Amino acid sequence: MSQLSVKMNNKSRDINKTKAEIEEMLSRFGWKWAVLASTMSRLYRQGNSVPSGMVNLLRMSRTQIESGCYSVCDVANELRKIEMFLFSELLKSGPYETDNFLELLSKAIGGKISRDDLDINGAEPILADCLTLPCVCRE
Repeated sequence: MSQLSVKMNNKSRDINKTKAEIEEMLSRFGWKWAVLASTMSRLYRQGNSVPSGMVNLLRMSRTQIESGCYSVCDVANELRKIEMFLFSELLKSGPYETDNFLELLSKAIGGKISRDDLDINGAEPILADCLTLPCVCRE
């Protein structure tokens, strides 16, 4: 095998590894999104006010995750904004709610969460809306 073939083969493996790592991170962000959506839905059902800006941010972050067109940093930043809002709201509810939220987030980012860990039924109406975001992917 020539040196060029070896270099190309190594580069292909590196690209596949990087792609797999990004897909894994986006999957974990998807689970984090589900925790955030479930928590936001639960707060709303309990009669708490949820600003429309937070709901829109939740929709847009899902679109970012599903499109795969945004950097991991961009997605993490949007999810963090939602997380901070929810955390501040949960602090008002007491330590049990806050601890449960943090545990679920930890499981989501750690890749150890399952569908049985949270109720995502209330989050189903929050769908990706491709018209909300400008087209940023160029292939």
